[in-house]
Amino acid sequence: MEINKSAANKEDKKRTLPFVKYYTGLSYMFSPAETRFILHMVDIEYKKQRGRYTDWNRAGYMKIMGLTEYAFDKCAGRLIRLGLLSKTNNAKGNKVRYSFDMELYGILVHMLNATCDIGRLGDFCKKNFIDRTRPIRSITGEEIEELKNFPAGM
Repeated sequence: MEINKSAANKEDKKRTLPFVKYYTGLSYMFSPAETRFILHMVDIEYKKQRGRYTDWNRAGYMKIMGLTEYAFDKCAGRLIRLGLLSKTNNAKGNKVRYSFDMELYGILVHMLNATCDIGRLGDFCKKNFIDRTRPIRSITGEEIEELKNFPAGM
């Protein structure tokens, strides 16, 4: 009996569990619910790229993410203000499409990995993203370099 290796490989790929890399720096900027939202949106963007169905209504997104309506709305609002998430409605208004900016997410991950000084990183995130409510794109390369080159223990 001959085994069709191509079919076997396709079957293995179907059984592969979805995996999204978690960057620990996210925890210095986002709540656990926001982090959960982000990880799901990264996964959804990968699914979109592979032609999978991702055209859900808001309740569908909430169910997939396992978030309450309040938590979902709070997370979506913050991510929209930061520039990571955009929201559009269809013509009937019964479906919403969320798009996660993967390019900006990459910039954010780079920023959050600019230093190993977690105190400095936490202060940077609080000052810029909570106190000043700045969008991520407003952070300059100079500010990231300053964060990166800040002497430890200061």
